[in-house]
Amino acid sequence: MTFISYFKNHYNVVIENMDQPLLVTRPKKKDLKLGKSNIYLVPEICHLTGLTDVNRNNFSLMKELSRRTQPDPNTKAQKIMGFIKRIITNEQAKEELSKWSMSIEPDMLNIEGHLLNQEKLIMGGKEIMVGTDWRNDMLASRVNVPVHMRSWIFVFPRKLAHLASDVLSGMKRVAGPMGIGIDMPDMIELVDDRTESYINAMRVNIKHRQTQFVFCLLTSDRKDRYDAIKVFSCCDHSVLTQCVLANKASNKTKLLTICTGLVWQINVKLGGELWAMSLPKGLMGTMIIGIDVWHDPKRKRPSVCAVVATRNPSMSLMYSQFVFHEAGQEITSHLTTLITAARRCYYEDMGRLPERTIIFRDGVGDGQLEVVKQYELQQIWDCLKQEQPGQSPKVAFLVTKKRIKERFFAVPEAGGRGGGTLRNPPPGTVVDSEVTRPEASDFFLVSQLARHSTVTPTHYNILYTTLDWPASLYQRLSYKLCHSYFNWAGTVSVPAPCLYAHKLAYLAGESLHRNPNPDMARHLYYI
Repeated sequence: MTFISYFKNHYNVVIENMDQPLLVTRPKKKDLKLGKSNIYLVPEICHLTGLTDVNRNNFSLMKELSRRTQPDPNTKAQKIMGFIKRIITNEQAKEELSKWSMSIEPDMLNIEGHLLNQEKLIMGGKEIMVGTDWRNDMLASRVNVPVHMRSWIFVFPRKLAHLASDVLSGMKRVAGPMGIGIDMPDMIELVDDRTESYINAMRVNIKHRQTQFVFCLLTSDRKDRYDAIKVFSCCDHSVLTQCVLANKASNKTKLLTICTGLVWQINVKLGGELWAMSLPKGLMGTMIIGIDVWHDPKRKRPSVCAVVATRNPSMSLMYSQFVFHEAGQEITSHLTTLITAARRCYYEDMGRLPERTIIFRDGVGDGQLEVVKQYELQQIWDCLKQEQPGQSPKVAFLVTKKRIKERFFAVPEAGGRGGGTLRNPPPGTVVDSEVTRPEASDFFLVSQLARHSTVTPTHYNILYTTLDWPASLYQRLSYKLCHSYFNWAGTVSVPAPCLYAHKLAYLAGESLHRNPNPDMARHLYYI
């Protein structure tokens, strides 16, 4: 049978161009083992998928798309119940379920959760009770640890000279109330915006061990140029960089808002502290480690395992390192080296090793939990035993998972506002019964506020622990750590070290493709 007759007979599709070549999609290695072969596609009946840049810049289209794909809790619940009703009233579905002695409950499961207390953050020497967004509190406070910008470089193409002046003025204007000093940078004007021009300007003007950072104003989001800047600064040298797109900075009404975020970000990269968590004494001497793995979507480049660990009592300073390993491989064999280096850094800064170590491992599926426990956890255990022979390490290993199917809806109280409308559970909601696993010590945590869509909880599984802690303490700590990601003045979905590890692995896999200068490990250069 020919392709022409196949599509005509099966789909009533008439192929008109008889001279077109076929597109070939080749099977992956794992598919070859299953006996799968090449798939041939007729270009005439193929269509592009995804969104174009024009689509993404269409505000009305994106708003409507978001409304359809991210419904509010009440709409989401109605769709779920409608789907269940269609199944239980469909005769074919009922017959299929009966073969397996299965049935579907017509109603959603009612369970009880509990709500954690709101967190307190230390800003400008004051303890402030915060919700899920404390940007306004930040604007009214000085940063905890400001870093004076004394020796830095501002690189921009000639055609953006006026915008560069506006950005510099905006940064100086917003930095004063924060307590951050900004000296005049070396203004480097480029004759064009070629990648080589940026790199040459940095090569000529960077003063070894003197230049704190380089600020690059970019005309577009060309990936090759961004990658070249990051490789030159992070790998060939050890200087921090901050890149900003001209089209974002050119919005006059938002310029000060953008400059505020830039100054905060630069201060963090230089080792400053925007705010700090209010930590109980029992957590002092604790090292928190986040682990995540990046995979190339095409599975052609090596995967990246990143480890980010706290190295000070307030858990605001990080040690960051990564390794490359086989493409597509989630489990890593390099944790001993990475954890040892992180603990050495902690010792150099604090003069002692951490009393306890708590690891949050992100991105692991249910089918890999036992492998992680036997392989990755064993590496960490061996590392800690080697450092402190004769002692039992105080360690806890938790697996976090964001991509889950579970959704929770808060039932309104009788006589409360909103009538019978379902809503999102408030941030700090913990569910640790009925839908959790009896053989595991796990819980769900809602850490973010979703105003227009249905919130997705994060699942935490305490895979292993030698700490004599109740489950409530792990829940509290996890929620606290969702308040310490410095690139967002609000809560995030996972503990900050996990999100930092995700950002580091992404930068390494997408842009760097090789190891950075060792001096970069003490800086959050990847946010």
